[in-house]
Amino acid sequence: MQRKEEKKKLRSKITTRTLLITLSLFVMLIMLACILLYGSYHMNVLSRQILDSAKTSLSVAQNMLDISLEKNAQMINILLSDNGYIYYPEEIKKEKEIVYKYTQLYNHCAKYTAQLELCDGVFVYDSYFDRWAVSGSSDSIFLQNGIRELVNAYKDKLDAPWIMAEVENKECLIHIQKNSDIIIGFWVSTDSLKKITDMELTAYGENAHLLVESYKKTDEENKDFSDKEYLEVFAVSRLHAFQLHALIPKDDIYKNVSVLKWMLVLISFIFLLLIAAQYVTTNHYVLKPLQLLKEAMIRIKNGDLSSRLNPSSVNPDFGEVYEALNNMSDELTKLKIDVYEERIKKQKFELEFLRMQIKPHFFLNCLNIIYSLVNAGRYSLIQTMVVRLSDYFRYIFRTTDSFVNVEKELEHVENYLQIQAVRYPDRFTYKIRRDTDTKNIIIPPMMIQTFVENSIKYGFSNPIRDQLKIGIRVLEEEEIYSITIRDNGKGFPPEVLKKLQEKSSLEDENGNHIGIQNTLKRLELLYQNRAIVEFENEEGAQVHIYLPKHQVEKLL
Repeated sequence: MQRKEEKKKLRSKITTRTLLITLSLFVMLIMLACILLYGSYHMNVLSRQILDSAKTSLSVAQNMLDISLEKNAQMINILLSDNGYIYYPEEIKKEKEIVYKYTQLYNHCAKYTAQLELCDGVFVYDSYFDRWAVSGSSDSIFLQNGIRELVNAYKDKLDAPWIMAEVENKECLIHIQKNSDIIIGFWVSTDSLKKITDMELTAYGENAHLLVESYKKTDEENKDFSDKEYLEVFAVSRLHAFQLHALIPKDDIYKNVSVLKWMLVLISFIFLLLIAAQYVTTNHYVLKPLQLLKEAMIRIKNGDLSSRLNPSSVNPDFGEVYEALNNMSDELTKLKIDVYEERIKKQKFELEFLRMQIKPHFFLNCLNIIYSLVNAGRYSLIQTMVVRLSDYFRYIFRTTDSFVNVEKELEHVENYLQIQAVRYPDRFTYKIRRDTDTKNIIIPPMMIQTFVENSIKYGFSNPIRDQLKIGIRVLEEEEIYSITIRDNGKGFPPEVLKKLQEKSSLEDENGNHIGIQNTLKRLELLYQNRAIVEFENEEGAQVHIYLPKHQVEKLL
């Protein structure tokens, strides 16, 4: 229940203005997010397209290199298979013949060097006699020592005829083939591989460049890493000795779409301006008139039926609403006067009817008392009873007003208790405390007497060990007058107490509790629901009546 109340209070605080602003901001953020997401998506798509295009180009270039290198390897294989030039050093004994054969093989290889499509140099190595010769580009002599050392390292394990290695601080791709003790091979530097590659990286930016490097298997091939400055593309040779590695700067790619960026910024700015213009227009033509309408309706709700709105100050639609509200205020004013007059008549009728219900109720009780005294022959008590009854009925029949002074009511209650003392001698005591000036307090007649009568009636019907004690106290507090009636009986029956606390009807088929029911109804009518009556059982029955001071003073 408390959570529902909190939700209700929260909803009541959400105004149309707040709702519209929140909705506008929400829509704006959604649109901006869509624009930014579109831009990011476009950049990702562009990166992926460039990656795919670069990979295709790089794969074509790598395939061309592989074809050229495989042709070179085939030619070396043909040389090693030519029996006219290949010799077996262990079969030759004369040194002159060895030198002749070796020179003939070298010259034949040198002649083939010019036919190789992708080659920086060819070498021939007689491992039996440790003879070495190279031919090719100008730096072949410079590189021969390094290549010779590499060949010596691999001559006995040529299961990998393609070798990517650094020779004299220069990265080279070397191919080696062997026939007996004769080893023939060629090499090509990575610079030559890059020069021959037909791939034009300039299409992907001025700063794009190509690397030829040893093959290293990686899971990051052909991916766009957002934390890097380059798009990286790899193409691995089917010779499994090297790979092409392209580096494409992201800045060179994205500068081609700078127009799109500025368009997105411009669209976002225009969208913000439209949102602002829409809010200003809505505030002037919708929110402000709604606020004025709300304030006027709140004033009318609080009872200010003189509140009026100017229909000509707003647009025609709201003007009609304003005019309808003004007409409604006029009708409510007239209706309120009519209803007020009818209510006064109805209240007078109900009060008179309720008062008549109370008088016969007590009259029958008095007759029962006198009847009991006559049967007992107690004539002196009958005289006292008659005097008390005459005072009692004099108060009843002279009090035709809706309100009486509390002091008079207390005197009447004391007279009533004296009457009951005649009926129940030495069976109860009572005490009346006046903790304030009771002459300035007015209450409905018979109000206190009704609850005292209830204490008498149910106090004696439920046997108690000691005397029945009845207490009445009138107290003035800061904002209210308090009247308390208590006794030391068994208190209200649980079902009756529950109905009293829930303010449900007490009257049954036999007319029981009609006195309390009528008194509560009279308080409700006379004090316009501002009087509070509380019931409880605490060492007997207790009734607390709280009357608002301003209401009492208003009725004086």
